[in-house]
Amino acid sequence: MSYLIKLKLIFLILCVSAVQGWAQSGNITGKITGGNGEGLIGAIAELRLVKDSSLSKAAATDVNGGYVLENSKEGIYFIKASFIGYNAFTGESFSFDGNTNKNIATIKLTESSIQLKSAEITGIKPLVEVKADMTVFNVENSINSTGSNAFELLQKAPGVVVDNNDNIALKGRGGVMVQIDGRPSRLSETELADYLKSVQSTDVEAIELISNPSSKYDAEGTAGIINIRLKKNKNYGTNGSFTAGYAIGELPKYNSAISVNHRSRKFNVYSNYSNNFGERYNEFYLYREQRPYIFDQTSFSTREFVSHNYKAGVDYTLNKKNSFSLMGNGNYSTADVTQKNRNNISDFTTHQIDSVLRSNQTTENTNNNISLNLNHHFSDTLGNDLSTDIDFGFFDSDRNNYIPNEYILPDVETPLSSTYFRSIMPTTITIYSLKSDYTKKFKKSKLGLGFKIAMVETDNTFDFYNIENGVETIDNTRSNHFVYTENVNALYANYQYTLKNFELQAGVRMENTQSEGDLRSEVSTEDKNVKRDYTDFFPSAGITFNLNQNHATSLVYSSRIDRPNYQELNPFENKLDELSFRKGNPFLNPQYSNKIELSHTYKYATTLSVGYSRTEDFFAQIADTIPGGKSFLSPQNLATEDVISFNLSTSQQPTPWYGVYFNGSVINQAYNADFGEGKTINTSIVSVNFMLKTPLSFQKDSLLNFLVGITVVAFGAVPIKQSLLDPLMLDYKRRC
Repeated sequence: MSYLIKLKLIFLILCVSAVQGWAQSGNITGKITGGNGEGLIGAIAELRLVKDSSLSKAAATDVNGGYVLENSKEGIYFIKASFIGYNAFTGESFSFDGNTNKNIATIKLTESSIQLKSAEITGIKPLVEVKADMTVFNVENSINSTGSNAFELLQKAPGVVVDNNDNIALKGRGGVMVQIDGRPSRLSETELADYLKSVQSTDVEAIELISNPSSKYDAEGTAGIINIRLKKNKNYGTNGSFTAGYAIGELPKYNSAISVNHRSRKFNVYSNYSNNFGERYNEFYLYREQRPYIFDQTSFSTREFVSHNYKAGVDYTLNKKNSFSLMGNGNYSTADVTQKNRNNISDFTTHQIDSVLRSNQTTENTNNNISLNLNHHFSDTLGNDLSTDIDFGFFDSDRNNYIPNEYILPDVETPLSSTYFRSIMPTTITIYSLKSDYTKKFKKSKLGLGFKIAMVETDNTFDFYNIENGVETIDNTRSNHFVYTENVNALYANYQYTLKNFELQAGVRMENTQSEGDLRSEVSTEDKNVKRDYTDFFPSAGITFNLNQNHATSLVYSSRIDRPNYQELNPFENKLDELSFRKGNPFLNPQYSNKIELSHTYKYATTLSVGYSRTEDFFAQIADTIPGGKSFLSPQNLATEDVISFNLSTSQQPTPWYGVYFNGSVINQAYNADFGEGKTINTSIVSVNFMLKTPLSFQKDSLLNFLVGITVVAFGAVPIKQSLLDPLMLDYKRRC
């Protein structure tokens, strides 16, 4: 019995156990409205026992005024409702058996004649919060937090587009820095997608969309930052939860998660584990004309994967001013990829197939990532706030790739020639960082100051083996060892000012970057060692106008940088197959962008935005050719990239069991570059992306809660990670 089959059996057993456990409780639901019949957001519904008026449960209403008192026990109760500026309500008593669901009649509150000078509603956060430096998508307590995972929540976030290859764009731009609880994920697109698919949506508190980050945040990421904030259990005592999920596309996928938490007045100890396993299918088509040949390539791959995630930590409150926390988390994943590749080689003039290159590859991937964080937080009643973090991260990746190249006649049986290779690529990334953020609050303003020191070392080995008669021999002329170190030192200042309905923010961040790329190989090149030292300033500003509870408008600006990674800088040639290879560019410059965005949010649920960005020294993978019918990919700095984006997103929940979510965007990307005679790029591309989801949540006697729905997703033909290819190359991908 394979490992994957065992996991599936365990998954099914846990699911059955979970359903049996869920069958013992019921929910009490209802709605609270104002005098005009509209639902009140953030009103408090209290479930109290008749015998002594003690509080049993409490809940805040959602954007439609609805509330859910979950897992209520058997008893005789009454409902008490309250909301700032309204008279409190006390309902009639009723009995509840604790098993079936019960709906309470709509409660209508009347406005109070007492005028309050100021008030703050803390019961529930609106679905979408527009701030001077970010948009916050609060998924907690909404229908979005049920029956899905963190990756699907990300697709629902305003302005976020996830393409069919799991690449993430924010407001039409790739190069997004994705963070988990404020810390960079440092995972590839595929690894990040697998991780987020193993995180249950019920464990996500909010998604912060920082398309134009203030000076407080790292300047890295030309598209901005997406920070996924996970929940911390705030209930006292010992408690836990278990969730499980199943998805089916062309192939099945499974996930489950368990968490345990203990909180007291001084300590909070928590731990959780989650997994995601299954199979994925991918198709790739590449058509290329290069005299005197035509190359028509097809690739079909299946990826069997298992991903394990774990986190544990402790929070300690020393006194009213000081607290400490220690947290460790990690991810261990494996993936076995099988590819069936076929490249039909035809005569350019006659279009007759001359020969076929067959390359059925196998790849084994193993990733082991660990990170540790130590935090101290100080806060007093005078408006002083100081937070200091020490972080350590270790990322270990191993990749074993077997590449057979077999030339055969068009009859697909008669062999012509063959070569066999294997490449083994271990990579380790070690990260150390120290940062401190100080905030001083005044009557109507807030001053922020801080620094950060980050050191990253990447050690990448590429061992290439020739295989003859089943014997593997290392080829030192095609192997290399590349070490890349980077040190970024930053200082920032940020100022916020609040005036009636306006919130103003402005700041500047200074970053000094020192890097060195060192290539060690037997092949003689002139660019084996490249050192750099440069300093940049990144200004940011924003203004938010909150007209009333229903309307919020924001205008923000920021300057960003995107530094090349070690793979893009390594000048060694990495053979993809017999006819193509990939190489880095050690002289690749960082790309700089300036962005401005105007957005408007209506009733915390509908957001319309328009943005413009201009990137200098934009870099992308450029395809070029060399004599012999071979091609190669290499990153190059283009002249400019201009992006105009329009985005509309809305999340509506007409009833507690039915919701509608729509996210759509129109993006225009313009590129301009000149690499010499016959090698110019002057193109403008328009892409349209939209997603529509209609989740339905059903409950029957509390025996089983499940969520179904209809999802419609459409993407434009433009890859988010743009590869600017020769005009005669056509590229199409499909992924399930």
